Amino acid sequence: MDMMVAVDLADGPETVMAHALAWASRLGATIHLRSVSHLLGDPAQLFGDIDTATLAQEWARCRASEASALERLSSKIPHRLRGSNELLVGPPGATLSSVASGFDLLLLGTHGRTGLKRLFLGSVAERVVREANAPVLVVHLDGDPPPEDRALKVMAPLDASEIDLRPLQLAREWLGPDTALHVVYALADLRLYEEIGLLRDQTREHPHREWAEHQLSTALAEAGIEAEQHYTSSFTANPGGELAEVAAALEVDLVTMPTHGRRGLQHLAYGSVAERLVRSSPCATLIVRG
Repeated sequence: MDMMVAVDLADGPETVMAHALAWASRLGATIHLRSVSHLLGDPAQLFGDIDTATLAQEWARCRASEASALERLSSKIPHRLRGSNELLVGPPGATLSSVASGFDLLLLGTHGRTGLKRLFLGSVAERVVREANAPVLVVHLDGDPPPEDRALKVMAPLDASEIDLRPLQLAREWLGPDTALHVVYALADLRLYEEIGLLRDQTREHPHREWAEHQLSTALAEAGIEAEQHYTSSFTANPGGELAEVAAALEVDLVTMPTHGRRGLQHLAYGSVAERLVRSSPCATLIVRG
């Protein structure tokens, strides 16, 4: 497996590398480092006829410094896991997304910004999740790498609108048959059934539960997947945050789910559960493009 690891040379790349090394060892992957330069580009092209000799010299010095830093980082990777490294130029989110398709997996870190910080600074990780044409593994820089001494626990959220088992299948394929798989199925909110008088008051049994269990069990059996099933009310107000709470309660090491990569007005109107999950998840998230 060829795993592209995106690092920000100005923002604690060693932390991302600790996660990358742990995941590469788990997956048997070769690490290919990619970093987007903080320089805008060749000053001769940016400023045209202006005398840019001094500026060009400084640009070359900074560019060489970044390249050396990336090379030093690469040299710390064990030979059995070490692949290529390359310094890229361009807007970070778009640039990383554009080169991701050449790899089996893209790993990058996030600070999980919320509120005003996210509003003004945005999130490279969220843009890559939305646009990259490769599976994206997002690790939280303030969290721990996956444990080495046990099989991992993986959670996959599903709902009635689409039982997409591809992310779960991919996680099992990559992490091995000993991986403990958990499926969290979101049932319709019980309050909807109360309003139309279909809720069984004495037992508060969900009218959709039996059908959901049959649908999910059938889908898992057809895919040859053994997984522990969990059922919960649908996530309405803040699905990403609510999924993060479930992941914390189950103490999983990885959450995996698909994304449909909405853009433009559709993304503005509906947002992306995957992006919200990336922001708030207590563990790593593996996002697979639909």
